Amino acid sequence: MGQWRLELIAIETFTRCCPLGAKVSVYQVILGAADVVMPLVTGGTWFKVPETVEIRFKRYNLHVLGELKRNTVAYERAYWPGLKYLSCDAHLAISNMATEFGDIAAVFEGDPGAVYAETHIIDLSKVDSLIASYPSPDDVVPAKIVEGKKLDGVFIGAEEDLILAALVLEQGLKKGYRPSIGGKRRVTPGSLPIIAKLRRIGLVRFYEQAGFAIGTLTELREIWLSSQNQNFRNRMGKGVIGNLASTATVAVSSFEMKIKDPRELLDLIDPEKYKEFLEQTKPTLADPNNPSSLGSYLPPPPPSFTGSITGKVQVFEDNW
Repeated sequence: MGQWRLELIAIETFTRCCPLGAKVSVYQVILGAADVVMPLVTGGTWFKVPETVEIRFKRYNLHVLGELKRNTVAYERAYWPGLKYLSCDAHLAISNMATEFGDIAAVFEGDPGAVYAETHIIDLSKVDSLIASYPSPDDVVPAKIVEGKKLDGVFIGAEEDLILAALVLEQGLKKGYRPSIGGKRRVTPGSLPIIAKLRRIGLVRFYEQAGFAIGTLTELREIWLSSQNQNFRNRMGKGVIGNLASTATVAVSSFEMKIKDPRELLDLIDPEKYKEFLEQTKPTLADPNNPSSLGSYLPPPPPSFTGSITGKVQVFEDNW
């Protein structure tokens, strides 16, 4: 994949193009496979940038999706002075779920003088732990309202806050919570280096003690609670009902395999300890003004091209 720097423009065929806007403010856009081939040859392309919507956080995606609903935003810029205190996982979760708005791209900390089509202010003090009911990520209800709903499995995904979930599990274990018999508990860190970091700072053991295994395994008609960013039909397997929640909610719900509000355990977590873990796992970004910081990842210049190219233009409809 290479190493990304600030203020780059990237194109790809993957269905989720927003995450690179999370920490390095890369403007990343999805194109079709054929549309990506020509930029690989020529080193350039063009696209029309839509109007931008600003979201000022005055918590988090399920709440915002509940407020604004799906497929309502084309280009999003998120701003909040406290965003710098969020983990890399949290940034990824926020920008990744921007696709559910219908975003082409999402970035943090946009240009100070930018003009926005709309500005939405989200008051974080009013945000509860939420559950997004299958099969719509914007059909959200407070976790306390659906507490006690039985689950067949829980899943903590790769781009979410694995540190916070581990600390919730730690507090639950300290209070005497133990994983109930039955049910599937799965955690999937995004890469081997992430697993190594969690093991180095001593957090993997809390997942192990709480009965989590790495990987996913679902069966027909099971009911799951997941920290993934999508819960459309058959997302977790044919006939599987996947409800969405934060990693903290998934973690506390894993003990009895019933939905539970995590507030009690969240209040027991030492904020300084959490902050220390975030610092220990913070990724190092390349300096855009110092090409040598890219090391061997510095890409070669695009090849020269003097011929003519002809092709067709694809116009996307309103559901794009």
